[in-house]
Amino acid sequence: RWPDAEIARFQNMLTTQYLSSLIHGTCENGNKELTMSEALINIGVFNDNRAAFELGLKMWRGRTPAYIYLKTDGPKPVDPPGCGPALWGNKGFTPEFVDGLLQESARDSGHANLALAGMVDAAETARQQGVDLYAEQGNRIMAALEFQAQYLPPNNAQPPEGLEFHLHPTWEIAYNEFHDRLGNSLPKMAVVLPLNRPTGVNHPMNWETLTHAGMGGIGLPPVKKQDIAHTNRRPKNKSQTAEGHRRRLINNRNERFERRCGKPHFREISRRSPRSNVGYISLGTVEPALRGCIEHGAPTPLAPQPITMAEICLIQKNFA
Repeated sequence: RWPDAEIARFQNMLTTQYLSSLIHGTCENGNKELTMSEALINIGVFNDNRAAFELGLKMWRGRTPAYIYLKTDGPKPVDPPGCGPALWGNKGFTPEFVDGLLQESARDSGHANLALAGMVDAAETARQQGVDLYAEQGNRIMAALEFQAQYLPPNNAQPPEGLEFHLHPTWEIAYNEFHDRLGNSLPKMAVVLPLNRPTGVNHPMNWETLTHAGMGGIGLPPVKKQDIAHTNRRPKNKSQTAEGHRRRLINNRNERFERRCGKPHFREISRRSPRSNVGYISLGTVEPALRGCIEHGAPTPLAPQPITMAEICLIQKNFA
């Protein structure tokens, strides 16, 4: 075990050297922002920094539906919050949008799976903390697993023109969650994994066969009740509507933030979605002195996910 002084030094390095580079996210390819969300969640756990952990959850919730396509999204993929359309093509070629296609599938198999691994790693760490991100985007992740597996041996589907698929040291954590823990059928990935074991290391992909193959739910904590709001369940009555729930969250968070940091003053609404009347507030819209307070563990009042203009007015009114 590290001495307490060394742990404190490492925690300080994570806070001073890494958080400031992560909290703003990125509008570049999704593998970067999904890995950033994983880093924020991990730092939040190691440093016992709830604000960093929650920001990682929000970043994940914004980017994940924009990275794996489902036909239920409509004719075009979901845009990452505040960024406009992501780049799904490569050198003028854009593949057909089918269930499970990843945003960087046309780029190469490697980057697409770096993103998927970061996405799943973040969800696994959150699940170990009692927050079930898997339940929110499980259909997408399972679709991505089966979409890729059909083109990998011993499966023999012919890959679409312009796309390549290769083995990578990953998929074990996701398979353990959706098949071993939850009992979902993933027949194509089930026959790929034995030929891919044991997995090694490549960036966020680390010894997954060793840590997760066949582990099921051993040691898994229950899902925390306060996270049920993110499972898209139908509210039972008016007091449980999304509007009422968000209003209570905003008020409670504002009070905690003000006790820790004082009242922030917004300079501007930093980004506007190209879709309808949805706006975004980012950490860049808060005064620098208060941003430092957020980075050092204060509960943040800011949300990377889309919020309505009416809610933005509510936030501004509370912080005026």
